[in-house]
Amino acid sequence: MKKIDYIIFVSLIVIFLALTGLVVFVPQIAGYEWKIIKAVQGLMSFASVYIPRFFSGFGYIPLVAITFLISAAILVLKREYITLLCLGSMSYSVFHVSELVKNLIGRPRPPVDLQVLLHTNPSFPSGHSLVNACVFTFVIYMVMKYVQNKALKITLTTLCVLWILFIGFSRIWLGVHHPTDVLAGYVFGVFYAYIFITVDRIWNAAMKKPY
Repeated sequence: MKKIDYIIFVSLIVIFLALTGLVVFVPQIAGYEWKIIKAVQGLMSFASVYIPRFFSGFGYIPLVAITFLISAAILVLKREYITLLCLGSMSYSVFHVSELVKNLIGRPRPPVDLQVLLHTNPSFPSGHSLVNACVFTFVIYMVMKYVQNKALKITLTTLCVLWILFIGFSRIWLGVHHPTDVLAGYVFGVFYAYIFITVDRIWNAAMKKPY
């Protein structure tokens, strides 16, 4: 591993632990976050709530499955079986890891009167934000690794980043997550993806393949 890899790993862990400590030991912060949720809902009152409802539903298991199948097909064609194994292991396990972390921390959801869709399971971190940040961080890694056209590379990376941001925003809009839930989901998702990206790099280096 390179020095920058250690720096990224440690930074992401520190940020996630800081956010976890904040919501666990300073629960009063939730009151301020409820005001943010109300402000977002007020700001977006001109638009139908079916927009975030649709994309939140589609942007979890269905989109991850579609993304995996497309990515897997590309990797098979390129005979990149190590990267395929990393992608498959990550895409399957991230859902279970997300639920495990949620249950360990056990933060309650925002009040029912703020929720457009009723959720009663733990809130921190946001599973949608975590899973999408994880999967599309790996997709960005694949884009950087395989796409040669600079304009296409920038376009695909930008779309991935915008989607990650939108899915988190939609969870706040729906009132089912606090902003810190979403932020923690992003951080942990990128961290989890980076584990598999690092494994792919090291494994390919051991096989003397450029990455």
